[in-house]
Amino acid sequence: MTLRKRGERGIVLVMTILVLSVLIVLVYAFTYSAKIQLRIAQNAVEELRERAAAESALNYGLVLLEQDAREGTVDSLDEDWARPDIFVSVGDLDWRVEIVDNNRKLDVNRAFRMTGTLVEQIAEAVRRAVASAGGSDRDWAAIRDWVDADSTGPYEEDAPNLPMLTIQSLWLVPSLDKDLLLPRSDRLSLEELLTSQGGSLNVNTASVEVLEAVLDDSRAADVIVAEREEQPFADRRSLDDLLEEILAPDEVKARAQLLGMVSKSFTISVWPTEGSSRQSRRAVVRREGIAAKLIYVCRLESERKQ
Repeated sequence: MTLRKRGERGIVLVMTILVLSVLIVLVYAFTYSAKIQLRIAQNAVEELRERAAAESALNYGLVLLEQDAREGTVDSLDEDWARPDIFVSVGDLDWRVEIVDNNRKLDVNRAFRMTGTLVEQIAEAVRRAVASAGGSDRDWAAIRDWVDADSTGPYEEDAPNLPMLTIQSLWLVPSLDKDLLLPRSDRLSLEELLTSQGGSLNVNTASVEVLEAVLDDSRAADVIVAEREEQPFADRRSLDDLLEEILAPDEVKARAQLLGMVSKSFTISVWPTEGSSRQSRRAVVRREGIAAKLIYVCRLESERKQ
């Protein structure tokens, strides 16, 4: 009888140990799950906070563009939106804001999606811009065949034959030398020379390389840059008078049609001043009148996949 009771007590002890072991495992699993859920919630809150900060930084850029539209009718590099040191604080986060007008670059959609003598001049200007970046006629043709509406060129394989949404889509062009898209100290990259959202070229903001591509005259480009550094062009008459002085008579009218003094399309980029953020943004903005409207927004690290 005593042995039987001892055996029963042993079984109870084993069962107790088993139950305690299960309870310990369950408590550990619950604690671990609670920690994971807490970490997920904290990450979600942080992501939401950064997203709101990025949107606020973008909105600050929009405000700068709208204020500028209220203050003047022409655009130049000495205006507030063009400053290289734009910062905005959102809560405890500091963000860098960079605004670049797309009208300082050559519009590839305009060059290869439209027809007419004026468009042919733009296409040739794009050819010269590609050459200034170190490219060849093959690279120019690869861009043309990717964008134009027909499918008859030598580099049409996989080409969407649709307008580019952003110029970063050039990374998808298979026959294009991708080194042309990377910035170098001795030349501008294609991303700095070309755009997909521009229009008429702003003579007050275009780089000397772009002006040279449009005018096909390096001396004339240098003269224009020197003049605008003294005083940005404020009216059509002053620009036309200068073009008549520096260009051949038969070129003045044709070149003048490509140039303007107003920027309507801009790219706003925002990123945190410290660390890295998945919420860094790049947006294409269209300004009509005094209203600046978002056309396209993406995360900076995902843009080349678009």
